[in-house]
Order: sequence, then structure tokens, then C-alpha cells
Amino acid sequence: MIMLLEHMDFFLWEVNGGTALSTYDSESDSQGSEYNCLVAYITVEDTDTNAMERAVKTVLSKARQFNVSAIVLYPFCHSPVRLAEPEKAAEIILSMQKKLTAESGNYMTIRKVPFGTFKMREGRNKGHKESVLLRVIR
Repeated sequence: MIMLLEHMDFFLWEVNGGTALSTYDSESDSQGSEYNCLVAYITVEDTDTNAMERAVKTVLSKARQFNVSAIVLYPFCHSPVRLAEPEKAAEIILSMQKKLTAESGNYMTIRKVPFGTFKMREGRNKGHKESVLLRVIR
């Protein structure tokens, strides 16, 4: 699993359309905005069978370090890697959302952007030395 973590002053998104891989489940938000948040751009690879637990710990650790009020899980499938099957990737990201919700103790809002969609996004990065972090979870 590859994650780009970005500490943001604000982040907003809106789905502009879907693909054949779109998942509009009840856990996803087709549009939204968050302030003082950690955005996790997530690429699920075909070898990610046990990475979810470690990824959740990494995201929660950084979210607590930065004292954010929200975490946004943003599926991102454009890295030059061997991607997981879409159903598996969507399932892993949904599992991450549920685990983060349970482990955050209601101190943070956990949002998930729909998988397999075209999205408009806008935001402002915090600009500190750890405001953009790349994590590879194996």
C-alpha cells in the first residue's frame, strides 16, 4: 500500500462523474469539505493482504501528532504499481474507514471519498516540514 499523507488547512472535493468501477456506498461522501484535516491518498497494491492494520496505525499516529479534527480517505490509483483489483481496493479502504472510526474514539471525523470516480478537489497544505509524507506499507 502506498499512502501520501497531507496535512491540510482545508480540503474540499466534489464527484464529477463515475467510471465502471465507481462505488457509491453509504460510507462515501460524493462531496464535502474539512478543515484542519489529514488527507490520505491511498493506492492499494495487489500484494496488500495484511497492510490495512499498519496503514490505520500510521494514519492515526500522524493525525494525533498533527491534532487534526478530520481524516479524509482519498482513493488514488494512478501510481506506477501493480494495483489491486478494484473490488479488493474498495473493500480495504472501506475497512480502513471503519477501523479508523472505531479507533479514533469519536475525536475525529473520518470521511471517505468514493472509489472509481472523477473528482474536483481543492485545498491548502499546512506547509510545515511534515505536511506531506509518503508512506509505503508492506
